[in-house]
Amino acid sequence: MTRRFLGVLLLLAASGCTDEAPLHEGKPVAEWREQLRDADSATRQMALRALGRAGDTKAAPEVAALLKDPDPVVRALAGSTLWTMGPDAAVAVPELTAAMKDPVVNVRVCAVGALGGFGAAAKDSVPQIAELLEDDDGSVRHGAALALKAIGEHAVAAVPQLTRALADEKSAVRVEAAYALAEIGPPAREAIPPLEAAMDDEDPDIQEAARHALGEIQKED
Repeated sequence: MTRRFLGVLLLLAASGCTDEAPLHEGKPVAEWREQLRDADSATRQMALRALGRAGDTKAAPEVAALLKDPDPVVRALAGSTLWTMGPDAAVAVPELTAAMKDPVVNVRVCAVGALGGFGAAAKDSVPQIAELLEDDDGSVRHGAALALKAIGEHAVAAVPQLTRALADEKSAVRVEAAYALAEIGPPAREAIPPLEAAMDDEDPDIQEAARHALGEIQKED
């Protein structure tokens, strides 16, 4: 009888039938969330990385609050963590939208990347994302184009900015702007002339992106 009872206990333990909190990297997730409020910046950074790896989307509001942290590294990590969490962290859209105006490039990159990772859930932020297509930093512009591509047909309000981005000095931005226009489809008709011009670009990747976009936009013709 004792052995049978012990066997049952072992089976219950193996199946996770306990009240103990799940551990991540040796600590309960709740403890990592508590450390987001630690006075030490390095501790907050460590907690953000751990929560990102744990995929604890319940912590999204607390992570989003750190987009206003005085330490720019923490702010960038907060954006990166939300990016890792994906659409289930879309509660953070307002804070990420505000963070796209951060003076630090890495924070803007992570904020717009996270919004792109949310896809259609970030559609209300399209006007602000479109503004980043004119950012001074090429990596931010590239991130904005990628985000609008991910938002797809809901990014129609960004067509004018995406059309101008077809002339960006960075080829990667031009390519992703074309693919974003392709995702929008027929409502992006005003981009047809510059896309046709892009077919003569010396970069074969831009030629291919322009060809694809023209095919998607002209589907109803």
